[in-house]
Amino acid sequence: MAFILSCKPGEDGPDAIIGNSISVPNEVTTVQTSLEFDSDWTLENRASWFVVTPMRGSAGTANLTISILETNSGLKERAGNFAVTVNGTETLYYVFQDGTPGFSISPDSYTVTSTEQTFAFPVEGNVKYEAVPDVDWLTVTGIQYDSTLLEDNHTYSKYMTSVVNLSIQGNDGEIREGHITLTGEDGVTTATITVEQIGSLVADYSRTFVRRSLAIRFTSTGCVNCPTMNQALEEAERNVADHIIPMNMHTFALNGNTSLAYSNCNAFIAMFGVASYPRGFVNYYGEIANNTNPTIMTDEFSGLAEEAVRELPSNTVIGGVTRLENDTVYADISIASKEAGLYALHAFLLEDGLVYYQLGGSEDYVHNNVIRIEMTDNLMGDNVSLEANGTYVTQLKVRVPSSVENTDNLHVVVYTTYNGTYTGSVANVLYGDFGAVVDNAVNIPINTLVNYAYED
Repeated sequence: MAFILSCKPGEDGPDAIIGNSISVPNEVTTVQTSLEFDSDWTLENRASWFVVTPMRGSAGTANLTISILETNSGLKERAGNFAVTVNGTETLYYVFQDGTPGFSISPDSYTVTSTEQTFAFPVEGNVKYEAVPDVDWLTVTGIQYDSTLLEDNHTYSKYMTSVVNLSIQGNDGEIREGHITLTGEDGVTTATITVEQIGSLVADYSRTFVRRSLAIRFTSTGCVNCPTMNQALEEAERNVADHIIPMNMHTFALNGNTSLAYSNCNAFIAMFGVASYPRGFVNYYGEIANNTNPTIMTDEFSGLAEEAVRELPSNTVIGGVTRLENDTVYADISIASKEAGLYALHAFLLEDGLVYYQLGGSEDYVHNNVIRIEMTDNLMGDNVSLEANGTYVTQLKVRVPSSVENTDNLHVVVYTTYNGTYTGSVANVLYGDFGAVVDNAVNIPINTLVNYAYED
């Protein structure tokens, strides 16, 4: 039996763990060890990256050589084993090769709100480190490390998960950025984390606010023509970059997979009078009907967005920051307005990258911009009173619904509407009066800051 000592990272004796394991360095080399046997024995190698010799012997002390054949390019230890059989009984011995020193950090940048706060971010890697900020408004208050057992259930991995805790001062100025440098105890391994703190978003009222159009597509996995309209909408987004914000509202009708359906879709179906699928609505007034020719629908989406820039310049512009914290999405929203007026504020949580069957598409069709849940108190938007050359600030939050599959793919769409309607002249578009007009919109990916934007 071999006696190998191993301690949990950060701990020293006397609670060492004994097991049939040995750790070897991350290099092509040989390591000597010995085992005691009370009878003849045979050895079987079961890994490709090392060889143990000799492979048989007699009772007594066996001096073994472990020849390491290659290095380990990963951060985590590489595990292998060999088996020794004595009197018909097999014993397994583990060999763990150290990983390449380094960190695994994702994401490596964060955006935080303007308030004084505590904040924490995770770091994974195989070296302990010092964390030093380069600005005085960031203070590192502590680092906690943890590790897990390797395959032998005795040896703790040198690959650790850790959390860096920060104290962040409040910011009453403009957006600012700081950096935290991680320097490993080996003096070689380094990484940098960026922290951006939102301040007061400042609008330039002399400039023309960017005029983004909202495009809602009513769709279903059981709708054979829905992929054609989706293709047309995606092409229109490319044609008029940063001027179309898409939202896909999956309905229960014709839906082979209800996990994509938006629970409150029927209220919007009634509002817009949707009788068949697909249907597109731009800015709450421009209806795009099903058409087997995607080029015609692309021209409709693009034409409506371009018409809005020319004929309906925005009075409002929207910016803000989102973050995911403890299964809750927070959106700190700022709305600048040139003229005073009554508006409704709308916000929805969307998810990308959902792979499901789509009739007229494929078994592994990728569904993006899928509405998951509203973030406002009122389903049809919260009423807000905006001032001339003023800024309206609010925080919206919602618990991540169980239907969400990957929180990294979440984003928040926010838009403003005012009472009224509009009739334009884009070919093939059905202009209708649905009680409101979208003034402007913005898409904010999770854990991201989006500032005010302008046409010029």
